[in-house]
Amino acid sequence: MLDWEKIVRDKLGSLPMDASKADEIVEELAHQLEAAYQEELARGISHAEAARRSLVQFQDWEKLRREIFQSASGARLPVWQQKGLLSPRRPVVWIALAVSLVFLALPSFRKALHILPFADWPDAWSASAFSSKALRHLEKSGDTQKYARALAYVALHSPDEQQSAQAADRAIALDPHLTWICAKMTRANFPPPDYDSARWLKRLEAWDPDNAYVYLLAAGVAQTSEPKAFTYAPSTANLRRALFADSRWRASMEQAFSAKRWDDYEDKQFALERQVLWENGLDRPEKLLAASSALPLPLVGLLQMYADDVAEQEEKVGHPEQALGVYLQVAAVAQQLAAGSTDIEHFAAAALAKDSHKQVTRVLQTLGRNVGSDPTALALASIPAFDRRGEFNRRLSSPACRAGRIVGFSSVAFLSLACLSALWLVCAVALRFNPDLSRVANSTVRWLSWAPLLLPVSCLAVFLNFLPYAKSLADYPSPHVLDESFGAFFIGAFSLRYSIDTNIWIHRMFWPAIWCAAVCAVGIRVLSWVRSRREPNHSATE
Repeated sequence: MLDWEKIVRDKLGSLPMDASKADEIVEELAHQLEAAYQEELARGISHAEAARRSLVQFQDWEKLRREIFQSASGARLPVWQQKGLLSPRRPVVWIALAVSLVFLALPSFRKALHILPFADWPDAWSASAFSSKALRHLEKSGDTQKYARALAYVALHSPDEQQSAQAADRAIALDPHLTWICAKMTRANFPPPDYDSARWLKRLEAWDPDNAYVYLLAAGVAQTSEPKAFTYAPSTANLRRALFADSRWRASMEQAFSAKRWDDYEDKQFALERQVLWENGLDRPEKLLAASSALPLPLVGLLQMYADDVAEQEEKVGHPEQALGVYLQVAAVAQQLAAGSTDIEHFAAAALAKDSHKQVTRVLQTLGRNVGSDPTALALASIPAFDRRGEFNRRLSSPACRAGRIVGFSSVAFLSLACLSALWLVCAVALRFNPDLSRVANSTVRWLSWAPLLLPVSCLAVFLNFLPYAKSLADYPSPHVLDESFGAFFIGAFSLRYSIDTNIWIHRMFWPAIWCAAVCAVGIRVLSWVRSRREPNHSATE
């Protein structure tokens, strides 16, 4: 004889209600199963099959348990009394949270968190790594070279002009080989008002007098100090006349053309920044990428403008050979730029070569020479064209960029699921200590129980797609290699932000939008709770 009450208690489990009421429910269900069992036996069915058919009417005992409790108490079953797969009582949810914490412990995953689409834009500066305290610690360590390099980094990237100038003076005093940082300190392209670029230029000229780039920096400072430079475009005749009338600008350009070599210090700066970031515990490629994007730009537009005017003057006085020699000097600079390691150098070299080749062709035709055999024309023609848009589009279609897009979208899911999982965890822990805390909290845990399970999935998507690009700074020997691999990945990771920023500045509205959504969700739950509290009172008055 089957003990149906025991079967019901085993299937149904304990009910968080008065014991007498629970016994009454168990007894009623047992009678219902007994009746069905006897009915099946009367039809000539075997005992085993009759028992199976009787139990079929209650296939989902957990659902029946919830319905019984809600019918008896007018409230949902507390989450800590539920037995479903997503119940806090089951280990699967806690295992999922533990797996997510394991991901947070992985260095590669933490690196990925620094480039989430809604995080701050990567910056070369770190106030903690290069604070006054950190610099004093480096000074006391006795490693003069390391301390000098750190000061040079501060000079290059500190947002404080006074701190930057003091660090530059100190770094050069400790290591004169770092005098090249004066090139950045000149602020040649956009100097602040009343900024003294002259003292940095003098030190740089005395240290590297044979470098054409030094004198182009001086010409750039003279150009920006000329009021008309901000009024006319560089290609206009008015600006040309204004600059050629400036003795400082003209003298700087003459020295640039007579200099023996060209060195824009980009390789030196990249090597310094990579080493300093590594030495100070900032082994993060996005910081090196941000630092390398701030390298001083070659002022080749001034070089081309000056060459055109000088060559034109030589031709006017009947010296086409001298005009051709001017373009030969331009070709030499263009070739050195083409051998550089950054896209901006390649772009500048292609622009110089294209404009100068036209002028060289014209002068050679005047002289009656063969353009195809002239060494100057051949040197300029050998410099490859640089399609900036095509290069950017090529990187957009690269595997690195596609991996970056996946990381970008996965990180959005990660942030959303992390917030929802945190809310689930807070409510679940609160209900563990106080089961009768709130119906809203109980419903929140029930509806958000899927968030902790999906959180490690989003972590895995971010981690696996970022892992091939979680390289050490030592794996990037040049700015080109950094930009080719990690730069393309970075573009993909921020593609979502790029596409939205131009319209609604999502990086400023993201967290306010999250708070608004949270307030709306809480408001909906509160209104639902108020309605559920009012309905029984309304029925009682009737």
